[in-house]
Amino acid sequence: GTKSRVHMSRRRTAGGLERTLKNVEKNVEQGNYYEAFQMYTSVYNRLIGERKYDDGLKLLISGCLMFLSHDQSENGTELSVMLGDHLLTNHTTPSAELTE
Repeated sequence: GTKSRVHMSRRRTAGGLERTLKNVEKNVEQGNYYEAFQMYTSVYNRLIGERKYDDGLKLLISGCLMFLSHDQSENGTELSVMLGDHLLTNHTTPSAELTE
């Protein structure tokens, strides 16, 4: 029924998000920071377009941490600005799970 389709869609998105994060991480490890940043922003915009705000939030947090841990402060800062905008625009308060 409809409920199972919604559940399947969420599962598919979670799997797709994990694959995307692995691809982004590979780009970062190879020093392809521009490509990684572009992936983060395009996937974020797609998630927000699909009203998947929690996934978008997780993606931005992950990106900030990834770039900052690789001394890519400009990209990390840009994603952190997007994160702040996301929280303000969507009147979102991150759950404890996201901020650990």
